[in-house]
Amino acid sequence: MTELAEGYTMKDLIPLVSAIVVVLGWFITYFLNRSQKLHDIFLTKTEMNLKDVCGPMFSEMEVIFEEKHHESQMRGLARFIKKLEGATSPLFLESNKQIIAQSSALKGAYTEYKNQPSKETHDFLWSSFLALQESFSSKIKEYRALLYKHYDWKYRIDRLNPVLQLLCECFRVFFVTITGFTMVAGGISLFTLCEVVSKKIFLVDDPGILIPYQVYIYVYTILIFVIWLFATGLNHLLIGYRIENIWIVKKEEKAMSWYKKTYANKFPVYNDSNQETD
Repeated sequence: MTELAEGYTMKDLIPLVSAIVVVLGWFITYFLNRSQKLHDIFLTKTEMNLKDVCGPMFSEMEVIFEEKHHESQMRGLARFIKKLEGATSPLFLESNKQIIAQSSALKGAYTEYKNQPSKETHDFLWSSFLALQESFSSKIKEYRALLYKHYDWKYRIDRLNPVLQLLCECFRVFFVTITGFTMVAGGISLFTLCEVVSKKIFLVDDPGILIPYQVYIYVYTILIFVIWLFATGLNHLLIGYRIENIWIVKKEEKAMSWYKKTYANKFPVYNDSNQETD
């Protein structure tokens, strides 16, 4: 039996290898279970936001905006603002920064209108109201897409024969893998480019770490990127992806004019001779 080091043999290392495998298996199982629990909590929170926050508040805002009687509309708006500010505000359950920011902007616009009623503050109030309503609508679509994404995927592949089901699942694994490789390759290429630029700027004779292999790095990066683009095109047909930035409507004529034009038939008209009371 081959000796490894000062009397130790392969047979002596078997217990050590077994212990390492057991420990690694325990860590992998722990992190997988933890990841699954976090994912379940995330889905539960998303479902709660959809059912208890975004859905009911969006419906209430629709009722307020569709109200034709001016005083009834303003009373409904006052109740809605009071709900946002109350101790049982649904916003305490909301985690989306866009909705929280726009809700705060709406409360500020309402306070400003009550203190200084004018056409400008009136239009700003309803522009802020519509911006929040659109934020709710957008998040409702995102939450539904998230909650039912796997349902739709499961529904699609279950209608296929077993061979195509296997191919679809393999494609998803491939897409996740090639996405990771693309990020790594992009980072290595960027680091190589930084080395080249720094060498030219500081006139350093040191060849660097990656500069000798820069041709291979760029070629393989481009190749991986092309494959990723192809995979992304296929993946987009199955899942889709979109990133939204946080924004709030500002008291600017351009922004308010957009809402007044978009909702021309429904946008409330300011009448300084008919001031309402709470």
